[in-house]
Amino acid sequence: MTSVSPAGGVRATILVDEDRRTLLDLLHQDGLGTVYLRSLVHEFGITPTDAIGHGRFYGFWRGPRLSAVVFVGNARNMTTLGPDEDLEVLLGRVQQAPERPRLFVGPEVHAPAVRRTMFRGGGVRPRLDRKQAYYVLDRAAVGDPEPLDLRPARESERDQVVRAHAAMIEEDLGIPVTHLDVDRLGDLANRRIRAGKIWVHMRNGELVFKTEEIGRAPDAVLVGGVYTAPIHRGRGYASRGMASWARDHFPDEVRHFALHVNAVNTPAYRAYERAGYRRRSTLRLILSY
Repeated sequence: MTSVSPAGGVRATILVDEDRRTLLDLLHQDGLGTVYLRSLVHEFGITPTDAIGHGRFYGFWRGPRLSAVVFVGNARNMTTLGPDEDLEVLLGRVQQAPERPRLFVGPEVHAPAVRRTMFRGGGVRPRLDRKQAYYVLDRAAVGDPEPLDLRPARESERDQVVRAHAAMIEEDLGIPVTHLDVDRLGDLANRRIRAGKIWVHMRNGELVFKTEEIGRAPDAVLVGGVYTAPIHRGRGYASRGMASWARDHFPDEVRHFALHVNAVNTPAYRAYERAGYRRRSTLRLILSY
Protein backbone atom coordinates (compact mmCIF):
# COMPACT_ATOMS: atom_id res chain seq x y z
CA MET A 1 0.00 0.00 0.00
CA THR A 2 1.14 3.57 -0.70
CA SER A 3 1.61 5.51 2.51
CA VAL A 4 1.28 9.27 2.14
CA SER A 5 1.34 10.51 5.73
CA PRO A 6 2.64 7.97 8.25
CA ALA A 7 2.65 9.12 11.89
CA GLY A 8 3.03 6.84 14.91
CA GLY A 9 0.79 4.00 13.81
CA VAL A 10 -1.67 6.33 12.13
CA ARG A 11 -1.37 6.69 8.38
CA ALA A 12 -3.24 7.69 5.23
CA THR A 13 -2.80 5.59 2.11
CA ILE A 14 -4.04 5.16 -1.40
CA LEU A 15 -5.70 1.75 -1.21
CA VAL A 16 -4.76 -1.08 -3.55
CA ASP A 17 -6.17 -4.53 -4.20
CA GLU A 18 -4.22 -6.07 -1.30
CA ASP A 19 -6.48 -3.97 0.95
CA ARG A 20 -9.69 -5.43 -0.51
CA ARG A 21 -10.72 -7.61 2.42
CA THR A 22 -10.08 -4.86 4.96
CA LEU A 23 -12.02 -2.30 2.91
CA LEU A 24 -14.96 -4.64 2.41
CA ASP A 25 -15.03 -5.42 6.14
CA LEU A 26 -15.47 -1.68 6.78
CA LEU A 27 -18.07 -1.24 4.04
CA HIS A 28 -20.12 -4.22 5.21
CA GLN A 29 -20.59 -2.57 8.61
CA ASP A 30 -23.25 -0.53 6.77
CA GLY A 31 -23.90 -2.64 3.71
CA LEU A 32 -27.09 -0.83 2.64
CA GLY A 33 -25.51 2.59 3.09
CA THR A 34 -22.40 1.71 1.07
CA VAL A 35 -23.90 0.15 -2.06
CA TYR A 36 -22.05 2.62 -4.30
CA LEU A 37 -18.64 1.99 -2.77
CA ARG A 38 -19.18 -1.76 -2.71
CA SER A 39 -20.23 -1.72 -6.35
CA LEU A 40 -16.97 0.00 -7.28
CA VAL A 41 -14.95 -2.71 -5.57
CA HIS A 42 -17.07 -5.40 -7.20
CA GLU A 43 -16.77 -3.97 -10.73
CA PHE A 44 -13.29 -2.45 -10.80
CA GLY A 45 -11.35 -3.66 -7.78
CA ILE A 46 -9.51 -1.12 -5.63
CA THR A 47 -6.23 -0.24 -7.31
CA PRO A 48 -6.80 3.06 -9.18
CA THR A 49 -7.69 2.77 -12.86
CA ASP A 50 -8.40 5.26 -15.66
CA ALA A 51 -11.94 3.95 -16.20
CA ILE A 52 -14.41 6.84 -16.20
CA GLY A 53 -16.50 5.13 -13.53
CA HIS A 54 -13.57 4.42 -11.22
CA GLY A 55 -10.89 6.49 -9.48
CA ARG A 56 -9.01 6.02 -6.23
CA PHE A 57 -9.76 5.12 -2.63
CA TYR A 58 -7.94 7.00 0.12
CA GLY A 59 -7.89 5.12 3.43
CA PHE A 60 -7.13 6.21 6.99
CA TRP A 61 -5.54 3.56 9.20
CA ARG A 62 -5.16 3.28 12.94
CA GLY A 63 -2.62 0.52 13.19
CA PRO A 64 -4.05 -2.43 11.24
CA ARG A 65 -7.61 -1.03 11.36
CA LEU A 66 -9.06 0.92 8.43
CA SER A 67 -11.36 3.54 9.95
CA ALA A 68 -12.25 6.01 7.17
CA VAL A 69 -12.38 6.18 3.38
CA VAL A 70 -12.62 8.91 0.78
CA PHE A 71 -13.32 7.88 -2.81
CA VAL A 72 -12.46 10.38 -5.55
CA GLY A 73 -13.66 9.37 -9.00
CA ASN A 74 -12.13 10.09 -12.37
CA ALA A 75 -15.26 12.12 -13.13
CA ARG A 76 -14.28 14.38 -10.18
CA ASN A 77 -17.00 12.99 -7.93
CA MET A 78 -16.38 12.25 -4.26
CA THR A 79 -17.94 10.38 -1.36
CA THR A 80 -16.83 9.69 2.19
CA LEU A 81 -17.17 7.19 5.02
CA GLY A 82 -15.94 7.31 8.60
CA PRO A 83 -15.47 9.58 11.63
CA ASP A 84 -14.87 13.30 11.08
CA GLU A 85 -11.44 13.47 12.68
CA ASP A 86 -10.04 10.75 10.43
CA LEU A 87 -11.63 12.17 7.29
CA GLU A 88 -9.94 15.52 7.88
CA VAL A 89 -6.57 13.88 7.20
CA LEU A 90 -7.78 12.19 4.02
CA LEU A 91 -9.48 15.32 2.72
CA GLY A 92 -6.23 17.18 3.28
CA ARG A 93 -4.60 14.63 0.99
CA VAL A 94 -7.33 15.16 -1.61
CA GLN A 95 -6.63 18.90 -1.50
CA GLN A 96 -3.14 18.20 -2.86
CA ALA A 97 -4.51 16.69 -6.08
CA PRO A 98 -4.17 18.85 -9.22
CA GLU A 99 -7.96 18.94 -9.71
CA ARG A 100 -10.32 19.25 -6.80
CA PRO A 101 -13.60 17.27 -6.78
CA ARG A 102 -16.63 19.11 -8.13
CA LEU A 103 -19.47 16.84 -6.99
CA PHE A 104 -19.94 15.39 -3.52
CA VAL A 105 -22.70 13.02 -2.47
CA GLY A 106 -22.22 11.61 0.99
CA PRO A 107 -23.12 11.83 4.68
CA GLU A 108 -24.52 15.20 5.65
CA VAL A 109 -22.32 15.32 8.74
CA HIS A 110 -19.22 15.45 6.51
CA ALA A 111 -20.41 18.48 4.52
CA PRO A 112 -18.45 21.19 6.43
CA ALA A 113 -15.11 19.43 5.90
CA VAL A 114 -15.98 18.64 2.29
CA ARG A 115 -16.78 22.28 1.58
CA ARG A 116 -13.34 23.26 2.84
CA THR A 117 -11.81 20.75 0.42
CA MET A 118 -13.87 21.72 -2.60
CA PHE A 119 -13.71 25.48 -2.10
CA ARG A 120 -10.32 26.07 -0.54
CA GLY A 121 -8.95 29.53 -1.17
CA GLY A 122 -12.41 31.13 -1.34
CA GLY A 123 -13.95 32.82 -4.34
CA VAL A 124 -15.73 29.78 -5.78
CA ARG A 125 -19.11 29.05 -4.26
CA PRO A 126 -21.32 25.96 -4.56
CA ARG A 127 -23.72 25.84 -7.45
CA LEU A 128 -25.84 23.49 -5.34
CA ASP A 129 -25.66 22.56 -1.67
CA ARG A 130 -28.73 20.58 -0.63
CA LYS A 131 -30.11 17.59 1.20
CA GLN A 132 -30.55 14.30 -0.63
CA ALA A 133 -32.86 11.59 0.66
CA TYR A 134 -31.31 8.11 0.52
CA TYR A 135 -33.89 5.43 -0.21
CA VAL A 136 -33.57 1.64 -0.08
CA LEU A 137 -35.91 -1.02 -1.46
CA ASP A 138 -36.04 -4.49 0.10
CA ARG A 139 -36.99 -6.69 -2.82
CA ALA A 140 -39.14 -8.83 -0.56
CA ALA A 141 -41.28 -5.76 0.15
CA VAL A 142 -41.55 -4.38 -3.38
CA GLY A 143 -44.80 -2.54 -4.06
CA ASP A 144 -47.53 -3.98 -6.25
CA PRO A 145 -48.65 -1.25 -8.64
CA GLU A 146 -49.82 -2.25 -12.11
CA PRO A 147 -46.86 -3.86 -13.95
CA LEU A 148 -45.04 -1.87 -16.63
CA ASP A 149 -43.51 -3.50 -19.70
CA LEU A 150 -39.76 -2.84 -19.58
CA ARG A 151 -36.89 -4.08 -21.70
CA PRO A 152 -33.20 -3.27 -22.14
CA ALA A 153 -32.57 -0.22 -24.31
CA ARG A 154 -31.28 -0.88 -27.83
CA GLU A 155 -28.30 0.73 -29.46
CA SER A 156 -30.65 2.31 -32.00
CA GLU A 157 -32.29 4.15 -29.06
CA ARG A 158 -29.07 5.65 -27.76
CA ASP A 159 -29.87 9.20 -28.87
CA GLN A 160 -33.22 9.14 -27.08
CA VAL A 161 -31.53 7.82 -23.94
CA VAL A 162 -28.91 10.60 -24.09
CA ARG A 163 -31.54 13.30 -24.57
CA ALA A 164 -33.49 11.97 -21.61
CA HIS A 165 -30.35 11.83 -19.46
CA ALA A 166 -29.38 15.38 -20.39
CA ALA A 167 -32.89 16.64 -19.64
CA MET A 168 -32.79 14.88 -16.27
CA ILE A 169 -29.47 16.57 -15.38
CA GLU A 170 -30.83 19.97 -16.41
CA GLU A 171 -33.94 19.50 -14.26
CA ASP A 172 -32.20 18.05 -11.23
CA LEU A 173 -28.92 19.97 -11.13
CA GLY A 174 -29.79 23.10 -13.08
CA ILE A 175 -27.01 22.60 -15.62
CA PRO A 176 -28.23 23.67 -19.08
CA VAL A 177 -28.07 20.97 -21.72
CA THR A 178 -25.85 23.30 -23.78
CA HIS A 179 -23.22 23.13 -21.00
CA LEU A 180 -23.08 19.34 -20.90
CA ASP A 181 -20.52 17.11 -22.60
CA VAL A 182 -23.02 15.28 -24.78
CA ASP A 183 -20.29 13.14 -26.38
CA ARG A 184 -19.34 11.82 -22.94
CA LEU A 185 -23.00 11.13 -22.15
CA GLY A 186 -23.21 9.25 -25.44
CA ASP A 187 -20.15 7.14 -24.62
CA LEU A 188 -21.60 6.35 -21.20
CA ALA A 189 -24.96 5.42 -22.72
CA ASN A 190 -23.24 3.14 -25.26
CA ARG A 191 -21.40 1.25 -22.52
CA ARG A 192 -24.48 0.85 -20.36
CA ILE A 193 -26.74 -0.17 -23.23
CA ARG A 194 -24.25 -2.81 -24.37
CA ALA A 195 -24.02 -4.09 -20.80
CA GLY A 196 -27.83 -4.28 -20.51
CA LYS A 197 -27.93 -1.71 -17.69
CA ILE A 198 -30.46 0.75 -19.15
CA TRP A 199 -34.11 -0.28 -19.22
CA VAL A 200 -36.89 1.55 -21.01
CA HIS A 201 -40.61 1.64 -21.62
CA MET A 202 -41.32 2.78 -25.18
CA ARG A 203 -44.56 3.80 -26.87
CA ASN A 204 -44.81 4.21 -30.64
CA GLY A 205 -41.03 4.43 -30.86
CA GLU A 206 -40.78 7.19 -28.23
CA LEU A 207 -39.14 6.87 -24.82
CA VAL A 208 -41.72 7.17 -22.02
CA PHE A 209 -39.71 5.96 -18.99
CA LYS A 210 -36.18 4.83 -18.28
CA THR A 211 -34.09 3.66 -15.36
CA GLU A 212 -30.44 2.66 -15.10
CA GLU A 213 -28.23 0.38 -13.08
CA ILE A 214 -25.26 2.57 -12.22
CA GLY A 215 -23.60 0.20 -9.81
CA ARG A 216 -23.98 -3.37 -8.58
CA ALA A 217 -22.66 -5.13 -5.52
CA PRO A 218 -23.28 -8.87 -5.24
CA ASP A 219 -26.48 -8.30 -3.25
CA ALA A 220 -27.61 -4.80 -4.24
CA VAL A 221 -28.04 -2.38 -7.13
CA LEU A 222 -27.47 1.37 -7.14
CA VAL A 223 -30.18 3.02 -9.25
CA GLY A 224 -29.85 6.23 -11.25
CA GLY A 225 -31.02 7.95 -14.38
CA VAL A 226 -34.71 7.57 -13.52
CA TYR A 227 -36.70 9.69 -15.97
CA THR A 228 -40.26 10.00 -17.21
CA ALA A 229 -40.89 12.13 -20.28
CA PRO A 230 -42.75 15.29 -19.14
CA ILE A 231 -45.82 14.63 -21.29
CA HIS A 232 -46.34 11.29 -19.51
CA ARG A 233 -45.85 12.41 -15.91
CA GLY A 234 -48.49 12.00 -13.25
CA ARG A 235 -49.67 8.67 -14.67
CA GLY A 236 -47.72 6.31 -12.43
CA TYR A 237 -45.00 5.31 -14.88
CA ALA A 238 -42.18 5.84 -12.38
CA SER A 239 -43.71 3.81 -9.55
CA ARG A 240 -44.84 1.07 -11.94
CA GLY A 241 -41.49 0.97 -13.70
CA MET A 242 -39.39 0.94 -10.54
CA ALA A 243 -41.47 -1.85 -8.98
CA SER A 244 -41.58 -3.98 -12.14
CA TRP A 245 -37.84 -3.56 -12.76
CA ALA A 246 -36.84 -4.61 -9.25
CA ARG A 247 -39.34 -7.45 -9.01
CA ASP A 248 -38.90 -9.11 -12.41
CA HIS A 249 -35.51 -8.41 -13.95
CA PHE A 250 -32.72 -9.35 -11.51
CA PRO A 251 -31.25 -12.61 -10.21
CA ASP A 252 -32.36 -13.83 -6.80
CA GLU A 253 -29.14 -12.80 -5.05
CA VAL A 254 -29.89 -9.11 -5.69
CA ARG A 255 -31.98 -8.32 -2.62
CA HIS A 256 -31.84 -4.54 -2.33
CA PHE A 257 -31.95 -1.41 -4.49
CA ALA A 258 -30.74 2.01 -3.42
CA LEU A 259 -30.97 5.54 -4.81
CA HIS A 260 -30.80 9.14 -3.68
CA VAL A 261 -33.10 11.98 -4.64
CA ASN A 262 -33.47 15.69 -3.94
CA ALA A 263 -35.12 15.76 -0.52
CA VAL A 264 -37.70 18.31 -1.70
CA ASN A 265 -38.62 16.45 -4.91
CA THR A 266 -41.94 15.26 -3.54
CA PRO A 267 -43.33 13.68 -6.76
CA ALA A 268 -40.16 11.59 -7.19
CA TYR A 269 -39.88 10.19 -3.71
CA ARG A 270 -43.60 9.52 -3.49
CA ALA A 271 -43.30 7.46 -6.68
CA TYR A 272 -40.40 5.55 -5.15
CA GLU A 273 -42.36 4.97 -1.96
CA ARG A 274 -45.29 3.55 -3.96
CA ALA A 275 -42.80 1.13 -5.50
CA GLY A 276 -41.72 0.03 -2.01
CA TYR A 277 -38.67 2.21 -1.34
CA ARG A 278 -38.21 3.51 2.20
CA ARG A 279 -36.14 6.46 3.32
CA ARG A 280 -33.05 5.36 5.18
CA SER A 281 -30.91 8.46 5.76
CA THR A 282 -30.12 11.99 4.67
CA LEU A 283 -27.11 12.76 2.49
CA ARG A 284 -25.65 16.02 1.22
CA LEU A 285 -25.13 16.93 -2.42
CA ILE A 286 -22.61 19.70 -3.13
CA LEU A 287 -21.91 20.77 -6.71
CA SER A 288 -19.22 23.28 -7.61
CA TYR A 289 -20.00 23.95 -11.26
